[in-house]
Formats: sequence, structure tokens, C-alpha cells
Amino acid sequence: MPNKKAGEVVFVLVNGGRRFREDALTRCDERISALVETVRLLVRQHTETRLLMFPAGYLGVRTFAQLEVAVEQVNEALDQIGPGFGVLWGIDVNNKRPKATQKKSSVARQTGYPYFVSYRGPKREKALLQQLTTSTKEGSDPSVLQRWVRRPALLPGTDIAVLICGEALGECMRARILEEEPRALVVPAHQSVNLRIDHVGMGHMSWHHPLAAFQKANDVAVALCDHTRSPRRHAYSWPAKVSQPCKIQGVPRGLTLRCARF
Repeated sequence: MPNKKAGEVVFVLVNGGRRFREDALTRCDERISALVETVRLLVRQHTETRLLMFPAGYLGVRTFAQLEVAVEQVNEALDQIGPGFGVLWGIDVNNKRPKATQKKSSVARQTGYPYFVSYRGPKREKALLQQLTTSTKEGSDPSVLQRWVRRPALLPGTDIAVLICGEALGECMRARILEEEPRALVVPAHQSVNLRIDHVGMGHMSWHHPLAAFQKANDVAVALCDHTRSPRRHAYSWPAKVSQPCKIQGVPRGLTLRCARF
């Protein structure tokens, strides 16, 4: 049965601009240490935590074999700590976007993109989810659901849904998670998501508009995190009032924590 106990989702905004993928790849071990230390801090200082979320692409590896090693390394460290909350973090293979000259649909058509999020639950539930779409157009095509296969819409043992980065823009992807009647939606995104609230210029492309409309229409709270140079520019939640800065002492350098109560 899903755990419907109310609690706080703590989400991490990671300092990073255009070189965030390079940092994720070259500082993978350092970032794992920061993740583990953040978990320890929350265990000691923030007992209401239900889920800790890091952005998509937080870790980077060169190969799928290294992906398995890194995921196991994190899970082993979390097993030793035994946090009473779930931990969700992103890990990309290759850490490079498909080149414009390549037919990226040929990469995604069968299984998805080489971008993943890994989840370790409070009862040692584990899941590795692959990003299936990257754009509004792709995620709004009903045929995309053929890629979903056995991927869970909810994080194991919870009533919290997850969409990875650009998946959140697709109507079909958002409709798919609604089938499971989630309490909340979390979106681990990659980098500097456009969250302008206006409709002028680039405001037309803002993720704020579809996420705010989704929350209002379905009464499903939403929280998003990414790599950014301006972690205080938004509430990163819909409705905005559900989130606030998370006051934790000793947070590793380059991380900004917010918490949302669902």
C-alpha cells in the first residue's frame, strides 16, 4: 500500500550553469559525498522529511556499466545510514545531449534517453527510471506511452509521482501519472529551467505555465529542482506557498535546500 503519510519533500537546487554536465562528470565522487552528507544532516535536523530530491543529471558517468556502479555506491551508503525517507537523484550516461545533426528520436524510440533518476526508499525499495521524452511535442504524442512499459508512475511505496525534466511538458506524460491519483508530482530537471510568470518573449516558453495549470486543474502539488545560478529566483513549487527555504546547518557547498509540505 502506498505511504500516504503527510511530510515534507526537501529538494536541492545545485549551483551550476552551462557547464553543469561537465561538473557532474568530473566531480562524480565529490557529488556522491555531498548527497550522502545531506542525507545525514536531514536525519539529524529535519525529522519531517519524507523525500529528498536532487536534480536530473546530478551525477554523470561515461558508460552504462559505470551507471550501475555509481547507483550501487550511493545505495550502499544510504543502506548504512538507513534514513526514514526516500532519496531521489539524477544520473546521466555520457552527460552529453544528442547532437542536432543526429536523429535523437532513433535514440528515444525504443527505450528512452540516456538520462536516469534513481530512487532508494525508506524500506530499501529501489527503482531506476529512464527519461522517455524531452519536449512538449514529443511528450504530447500518444504513441510515446509505448515506451512507458513497466515504469512505475509513482515512486515505490508512495503516492508521489515523478516526471523527469522535459517529460513534465508533455500532455500525455502528465495524463499518465494522473491515472495513479498522486498526492504530488516531483520534477527533477537538468539546468536553468525557464520559470518566468509572464507571457512576453521567452515567457511564452516558460515551464511555469503548464505546471501551474496542471496543479490548479488537478489539485496535485508540484515541486521542481535543477542546476541553477539563481536558486532564490523562484519558489520552485506550485502552488508557491507550499515551499520555503529549508534551514539546515552544515549543508555542503553549492547546494541550496527548499522544502515543500504536501
